[in-house]
Amino acid sequence: MKTYILSCLVAMLAALGNLSAQYTPTLEFASVGGPSGSGPSIAAKSVTFENNTNNPSGNAFVAFTAPTTTVTFSLSNQQYPLSATYSSTGASVVFGGGNNLGQKAINGLNYYYTMGNYSAPVNGDFTSAGTITAGTGIDITANYSLQIFTSVMGLYSAGASSSGTYYMADLTITFNTLVTNPVIHFIGLGGVGGGLGFSNEFTLVTPSLTLTRLSGSTEFAVSGTQILNTAATIGGTTGSGGASGSVLVNGTNISSLTFHVNMRGDGSASTWPNPSGNTSGDGFMIGVSLLTVNSILPLSITDFTATSASTGAQLQWNAAAGANSSIFDVESSRDGTTWQDIGMVMATGDDHSTYAYTDPSAAAGNNFYRIKEVNAAGNAVYSPVKTVYIDVPSTTKLFPNPVRNRLFITGNGSAVQSVIVTAADGREMSRYTGLVAGKSIDMSSLPAGMYFVTIGYVSGSKQTTSIVKY
Repeated sequence: MKTYILSCLVAMLAALGNLSAQYTPTLEFASVGGPSGSGPSIAAKSVTFENNTNNPSGNAFVAFTAPTTTVTFSLSNQQYPLSATYSSTGASVVFGGGNNLGQKAINGLNYYYTMGNYSAPVNGDFTSAGTITAGTGIDITANYSLQIFTSVMGLYSAGASSSGTYYMADLTITFNTLVTNPVIHFIGLGGVGGGLGFSNEFTLVTPSLTLTRLSGSTEFAVSGTQILNTAATIGGTTGSGGASGSVLVNGTNISSLTFHVNMRGDGSASTWPNPSGNTSGDGFMIGVSLLTVNSILPLSITDFTATSASTGAQLQWNAAAGANSSIFDVESSRDGTTWQDIGMVMATGDDHSTYAYTDPSAAAGNNFYRIKEVNAAGNAVYSPVKTVYIDVPSTTKLFPNPVRNRLFITGNGSAVQSVIVTAADGREMSRYTGLVAGKSIDMSSLPAGMYFVTIGYVSGSKQTTSIVKY
């Protein structure tokens, strides 16, 4: 029977593997869902993802409503503000901006373009997800991206070195749902003005996240938390001094990402371009893609209970309708702070399913439990914490009883933390700490009568026994 079940499991996994090899649905930027109009602007811009159901081989885009997933781009902390003469927004970094030959002010461009509209990248520069073959899954004629422009006029005014790198502003990418391992696409990092090559570069400043380069032109590099254009002589065309590529952000349950937008000059001219004649800067485009299963995992656990039983602690919970959970990890704690994974229950995929788990290792005293609900992408949410109290077996013995002078204690295998003697009316008569099993306490000074001796164990459990003093 075991061999049959194992064979069925292997066959099922093989089938799933073949299915996943055919397509890996991803949420992508498509022709609908992006901001309309043109800039320059510093107002936040949002894009609604479309579901590419046959990624990476095609572009069968359909609306995604499970749930509708959006991403919002916002700019802040502008380091080189400009006068209205040079920027109608007063900012150096704007959405929908561009060079303006013969004019001083930043020009206006459409916010939302196809990825192939900028800097001549190729499909192989990009990868739609971290789980597929590098250089696949993105079509620069079908996938779209958001246009951003960084003016270098403020660097000229500041007398900045033409071979330095300068922090310009912050770009924050905010998701309306928690996501896992998003992929960020950068298109056209690099430009030329006044004989100087310069390029936008980025530093991820969101804590606890790392970056991995998936694909890109030879100039596109990832170093730690930095995204760089490594060309010695920077240009405006991808593969010829301009950089384009895709980077994976490694992390689960991500709500937002913040990048420092930096500007690097290659030193090929002595100064940054003089803004008196032409507007100069580096325009680039940015897109995002996600595995479709990255959508938020609402907590579907209901009616979670935890009770003591002869076999240990008995846990039970239900899953609400529409749950897209994959597994339920059972976690326990002795103090409610430090948790450990003690078991796993596979989700059935059925609405209103009931699940159960027994912890046979529940210790004497308080045991804390929670359920970690996980979907296929690794997104997780936690249930409320439940507490189960396990009684201490009555194997601790106090003798003699009745007692005249010394009361001896034999343990039940648990370390004794305290012994408290209280009178029948509740008054505490004496307290002892640091005792070990086999020790005794002095009862000789107490008046004759009934007393309660409460033993507290390091495990957190307690045992109370009535004692007669004569």
